[in-house]
Amino acid sequence: MQYLIFKSQIKTLSQHRRSLTRRVSWQCSCLLKEVQSDRIMAGESNLDSSLLDSCIFCSIASEQDKEAKILAKTDEILCFRDIDPAAPHHYLVIPREHIHSCLSLQRKHINLIKKMAEMGKRVLQTQGVTDMNDISLGFHKPPFISVNHLHLHVIAPSSQICDFMIYKFIPGTESFILEKDLRKRLEKSEKQQNAKSLNCFSW
Repeated sequence: MQYLIFKSQIKTLSQHRRSLTRRVSWQCSCLLKEVQSDRIMAGESNLDSSLLDSCIFCSIASEQDKEAKILAKTDEILCFRDIDPAAPHHYLVIPREHIHSCLSLQRKHINLIKKMAEMGKRVLQTQGVTDMNDISLGFHKPPFISVNHLHLHVIAPSSQICDFMIYKFIPGTESFILEKDLRKRLEKSEKQQNAKSLNCFSW
């Protein structure tokens, strides 16, 4: 009996190691993309443009990654399974455009966030999730992101997130923000900006 338990633990550790290896690879490739992009913006136009295609999520967004199983897509966004799920249902929604993270978002992106959340909810429903009150939709904030390409985590049931991963998805922490809270912040920012614009013409 102890041998079987030990064998199961070894198998689990091996799976986590493979997942971690791929995630590190993804992160390194996206970091390379950011560095190369910065150098291009600085005027070093002689760089090999193929290096700008090293972001794994950009590869998925352009539907060139054969391993990613795309569950839904539009001209702007698409959804696929997370390779290291934290719960029975764990999907990622990404924009086709390369946006670094949720900290890169501005007021103009409010509609994009809404579309990402709506797609995530639709995918959950098509995958058989019925309790839409027991879900979590949110973004990690730098430096707590594994891939430097904006991605919305779509998780269900949120009450069944693995014990050893739950710390990654606690709302309101420095690392994780719910989609609805991020959207409220951007909307509040928009209202404040509009108010300032009106005050400029007030006497």
